[in-house]
Amino acid sequence: MDRPSQHRAARFTATPGSRRWLRSNTAKRIMDPLHFAIAFAPLGAYLIRLGVVHLRPHPTVVGGHRDLAAAALAISGLIVVGPMELFMPETAATRFGWLVWGLLLSFYGMCIVLALLMARPRLVVYNVGVVELRQALSEVVKRLDPAPQWAGDSVLLPSLEINFHLDDYRATRCAAVVALGDAQNWHAWQHLHDELAAELNRGKGLPHLLGVSLCLSGLALLALSVYWLAANPQLTAQRLADFLRL
Repeated sequence: MDRPSQHRAARFTATPGSRRWLRSNTAKRIMDPLHFAIAFAPLGAYLIRLGVVHLRPHPTVVGGHRDLAAAALAISGLIVVGPMELFMPETAATRFGWLVWGLLLSFYGMCIVLALLMARPRLVVYNVGVVELRQALSEVVKRLDPAPQWAGDSVLLPSLEINFHLDDYRATRCAAVVALGDAQNWHAWQHLHDELAAELNRGKGLPHLLGVSLCLSGLALLALSVYWLAANPQLTAQRLADFLRL
């Protein structure tokens, strides 16, 4: 047997001890406290934010661009330890070191800005059903436009030059007012946001139990991240040096 064949045979012949070491080393690479914290700490903070919103005694109106930006920040850690690190340009990492992360994060930020610029106007209303939202919108559109035109869950306000429809997300007790078409009056949408928020604040709702589970999930992710980092300072320092290419 030639030498390359011997090397291949030795590589594929593993003792029980070497197999245990391989499984342990693989587990350490997968269950890395630094990567876990980077991936799930932003998501945990986002879940806590959503939980607090659902626990409020009245619905909360959030602009669609703000909601999209918050969701993008929530998954930013997963993007960093996933696609960014997987497709890291090694040539650039060797040349620029830790600065390459600044370039990648800047690119991700520009992608978010592009998505925000291309997104249609939208209002997301948390802790409300579509029936309650429709009733509140009926009162709002009467004040904003003398001749609103309803067609099912779609509304046209000719004098304001906006039209939209209602989306219902029953599983999360959330509804949205989504623009129909690109020809929209952005100032009118801001006015609609303010009037709808004021109308919903006049009424009283009930805190949703989903908020409790969201807050607990977010707190669990943050607590586990902090505990794991504090329990493994040497491993965290080593992984951080590898992560930053130091």
